[in-house]
Amino acid sequence: MSFLQTLKLIIMKTIFNFGRTALIISCLIMSSCTFTARYVFLNKPDVYDYKKLSSRKVNSGEKLPFVFNRVSSFNPDELVPVTFNGQTVEDLDNFLAQAGTTAFIVIRNDTILYENYFNGHDHNTYCKAFSASKVFISALIGIAAEEGFIGSLNDPVIKYIPELKDRRLAGLTINHCLSMTSGIKTNNKQVFPWHDKVRIYYTRDLRKLMNGIRFDHEPGKEFFGEEVSPVLLGLILERATGKSVSAYLEEKVWQPLGMENGALWVTDRKNNGFEAVNSGLTALAADFANFGRLYLNNGKCNERNIIPPQWVNMTTRPDTSSVSFYKKIDYYEGRDVYYNSEWWGLRRDKEYDFFASGHFGQRIYISPSKNAIVIRFGSKEGKVDWTSFIMKLVEKI
Repeated sequence: MSFLQTLKLIIMKTIFNFGRTALIISCLIMSSCTFTARYVFLNKPDVYDYKKLSSRKVNSGEKLPFVFNRVSSFNPDELVPVTFNGQTVEDLDNFLAQAGTTAFIVIRNDTILYENYFNGHDHNTYCKAFSASKVFISALIGIAAEEGFIGSLNDPVIKYIPELKDRRLAGLTINHCLSMTSGIKTNNKQVFPWHDKVRIYYTRDLRKLMNGIRFDHEPGKEFFGEEVSPVLLGLILERATGKSVSAYLEEKVWQPLGMENGALWVTDRKNNGFEAVNSGLTALAADFANFGRLYLNNGKCNERNIIPPQWVNMTTRPDTSSVSFYKKIDYYEGRDVYYNSEWWGLRRDKEYDFFASGHFGQRIYISPSKNAIVIRFGSKEGKVDWTSFIMKLVEKI
């Protein structure tokens, strides 16, 4: 029996015989249990984890002259009723508050139509993006490729991370990681705390954890949402640019956009930590809206290219030839659903919306045909499909 198998057996027996307290003691004794103890102490993730875990600051720098317009005369009642998935919302504020929303912003034509905060949050409260963080990695990969730090999206991952132990991963490319078609073996069916999401979220050494990933099947053949690929992309950025992910974000996006405030990116540990690129970006809802505007404007801010326009077009539009393109989903009123370079999308005929999606219903939703941005952050999902709700809300503006 391997050491890991023995460790699992010991911990599971401890749970059965002594419960949670004994598990804590066991994890403290076993120094190799690098993520389990943190999982036990912190328990399940929440939107305030950035206060408990290590993080790296992303500074905002000098402000740019652009600010969203505001219309004082807009009546929020104009946004309702909204009917989605058999449910009708008539009181927007009450619906958002009851569903655990902390921030909700509706913008059209660079004008804020609605902005409100709930459940103890306000304009200056940080919002944790969770998986919506992944679209920032996508943007940074595009910038790094434009600057020549990355030779090609078809570059093998092992070129940048040669210490990967499973040499069968030699065919895994950057593009496979972006499209979630990596073929990497996942542990998403394992019990806690050996589930991939838990291990990645709570580990104290993401770099080391990535070295042990394993091949499952040929990449490019099957779409599967997993947490490993975004972390690999972050490691590639770090290796290629020679800078931390946070520093590169600060230099290439946060400061050029003149964000209202700095951001935090949760790291696996304090000293020489690596960013939780798949879940850890934390910032003001207003600054996430500003990032959404950047994508709505094809990567430009004040006529300056922040993200290469061709990258924005390539990574947000539907690709009907991709294995991550799904035809006619009844749940979304017959829209096609697609995934492209960390963005999700909905297509109907020639129109499409795309959005970043995160745990607890976090959304950065962009509708090019409506020239609209909708931001939703919350402390829980609230049993609401936020994509469906926002899709129907956008149709009304």
